[in-house]
Amino acid sequence: MQTRGPQAHSIWLCPEARFAALLQDEIMRLTAISGTDVFAPHVTLLGDLAADPRATSDHCGRLAGAQEPISVMVKGLCQTDQYYMSLFLDLDIPAHLGDMRAKLAMSLLGGAPGRFRPHISLAYGIRTEGLQTEDLRRLERAFLDQVFCLDRICVVAAAKKVPISAWRVLDTMPFGKPPRSDA
Repeated sequence: MQTRGPQAHSIWLCPEARFAALLQDEIMRLTAISGTDVFAPHVTLLGDLAADPRATSDHCGRLAGAQEPISVMVKGLCQTDQYYMSLFLDLDIPAHLGDMRAKLAMSLLGGAPGRFRPHISLAYGIRTEGLQTEDLRRLERAFLDQVFCLDRICVVAAAKKVPISAWRVLDTMPFGKPPRSDA
């Protein structure tokens, strides 16, 4: 990472390659409808940080090395009138992910994080009338109840004040522990 000094950035958890490819295909299709820029599929763990991303990477690296991939389930397809949550997959996450988020916020922000609704956006700024009912049904059939892993943490030059086209990954840290085997 070559960035020095404060820079707007976020911490993302990213899905395993197989599921990320499925999501990326949908994101590309939907951004063509919405007219917005393409973005990588992710769960924003903490967003709009204004600090040195190297310090963020240091904290994230320590957590990633001790973390196994996180199994999550898609529990719904949702739409809101918020630009960055206009169409998204609502996720059911394990409790320790909230604990990880709180620990990072305490280390990086010196306090408790704000509200957290774990999700993966499929489109930003898409208007509900831009989607056909069959589009929504197809998305539900494709993703509802799907279980996948978040297998890495990324520090990303991404924030609400940064154009989506300028978002870029600054650092990637795969989770270090192998997944538990229940066999």
